[in-house]
Amino acid sequence: MSISLNALGPRMTMDGPNTVESPVKKQYVPATLPTTTPAPATVKKLDLEAVNAEMERVQAELSSRLGTKVQFNVNQELGKVIVKVVDPSTDKVIREIPSEDVQALQIKMKHISALLVDEVI
Repeated sequence: MSISLNALGPRMTMDGPNTVESPVKKQYVPATLPTTTPAPATVKKLDLEAVNAEMERVQAELSSRLGTKVQFNVNQELGKVIVKVVDPSTDKVIREIPSEDVQALQIKMKHISALLVDEVI
């Protein structure tokens, strides 16, 4: 089925502003700045021993269920946790989350953004 421009009528084919008024009036809503929530008065310090114990528990649980080792590491340059799934018999990395390519891309983006922005407020 083909429709020619003539079949659409003169309103649909002419250039310029739309002459049909909408029955709904738009209301002006002034923009507001987002409010920040204040930081809590007491911030709990991260207990590294408890975190390490929990990571070891999770690793043991996953390795017993899946038959693979799971390693949690922190990429110091990114400041993010990296998860590696490793074959225990060969110590070969089966999967890395995020992948090395994604990590390299994130590092490059971080360097590029540092060239564009002097200071983060």
